[in-house]
Amino acid sequence: MQLATRAVILQPSPLQEFFKKAKTVEGAISLEVGETNFQTPSFIKEKGIEAIKNNFTGYTPASGIADLRKAAVVDFQRSGISSASFNNTIIGPGAKPLIAASLWALCNPEDEILIPGPYYPPFWDLVKDLGAKPVLVDTSKDGFILRGQRIKELITSNTRGIILNSPNNPTGMIWDWAELKDLDQHLWVVTDESYCNIVFGGRCVSIASLPNMAERTITIRSCSKSFVMTGWRIGYLMGSEEVVGKIQLYLEMAVGCPCAISQKAATAILDNDTEKFMIETLDQRRQLLMSWLDKRDIPYPKPMGAFYVFPDFSRYEMPSMSLANLLLDQTKVAVTPGIAFGPYNNFLRISYAAVSIDTLKEALDRIDKTLKALAAPKMF
Repeated sequence: MQLATRAVILQPSPLQEFFKKAKTVEGAISLEVGETNFQTPSFIKEKGIEAIKNNFTGYTPASGIADLRKAAVVDFQRSGISSASFNNTIIGPGAKPLIAASLWALCNPEDEILIPGPYYPPFWDLVKDLGAKPVLVDTSKDGFILRGQRIKELITSNTRGIILNSPNNPTGMIWDWAELKDLDQHLWVVTDESYCNIVFGGRCVSIASLPNMAERTITIRSCSKSFVMTGWRIGYLMGSEEVVGKIQLYLEMAVGCPCAISQKAATAILDNDTEKFMIETLDQRRQLLMSWLDKRDIPYPKPMGAFYVFPDFSRYEMPSMSLANLLLDQTKVAVTPGIAFGPYNNFLRISYAAVSIDTLKEALDRIDKTLKALAAPKMF
């Protein structure tokens, strides 16, 4: 029996394949996962326990329960998005289904969607799966800074929109929206703000808070990173009422409602800034990793948010997948090959999310030994 063409074309992400291998290596230090080693705050867990005790375990509206939608509106408004309201804000089972639903609502076959790279792999795959064409905006040419001029050069009559991710996975860079002030008024913007509360110094500015942007921007956030709720699977979205209404219909048709218990637990974000308790610890890890790279003259864009660094290991003359496998096999340290994030085969993504300072030091010492061996003169 023949599968649909889209199913045949869809291939496993290098990111997921590498994760699977890393989990099989006993004693490996994980510097590849996008999940912190912090625990969900107790006041959030207590809300979930309370929901179970009160038998709040049935279906909810696909758009989410009213209390959580109101909490999400407050979160958006805190970021200066004054247009956020109950009618244009909905809940989903994590950010990824909301991204997929947004692209479903916007993309026609043959449309072009601009994606700044390096990028979160599902962005590229979801656009292709809808029959549209992903177009790379290569930020590496500008020191991993998103430049408006690069975007303008790539816009054609088929360009439908752009997917933005700030702070960026995998670089940790934060985009300067002044670069996009002259962005074509006909383009849709889908912005993934999953890491918007994990910022080292200051706060992220949401592009939807800028003049003339709210009506054409779909803003998506997640409880996973900022509120340490990866397994609870809760995301939230806002945009114009028209597009949000269509996204809601898609969720009703294809996804269903988010977990009722998780929604009740997530309502605790209304009165708490849970990200503050972990920023200082993450920054200590970031500083250690940057110092290690600086001492070895390994170049990288300085991360301003999230919990990743994206160093350039081109001096070792080894493709990123080969180098990542070598480090895993020889040192039992798992990092992510840069090729997972686009044509960045000289890079590795190093995550400091899930390791203590001492464990991070141990991992870097192990990597050091292998890199020194690679750099040693070869005897003939």
